[in-house]
Amino acid sequence: MEIGVFEARNRFSELIDAAERGEETMVLRRGKPVARIVPVVAPNADVAARRMQALRDAQEIGARIRARLGRVFTHEELMEARDEGKR
Repeated sequence: MEIGVFEARNRFSELIDAAERGEETMVLRRGKPVARIVPVVAPNADVAARRMQALRDAQEIGARIRARLGRVFTHEELMEARDEGKR
């Protein structure tokens, strides 16, 4: 949501309620962004959740590779594939 500074001052409590619901508000002055009101996320919980999701994603990719190739890539093969486009 975008809102002007004057209106943001008048509706500050509503904007805080919106942030608690996970919504982000861009505050504009003369049509240009000057501030954002964003929800606060517990840093440790967010990092842990992203790490767990990344691990699940990696496991899923590994399972698909094993199903398709019948084996997993070695570390050397992965590094070689990564660097292939850099030459």
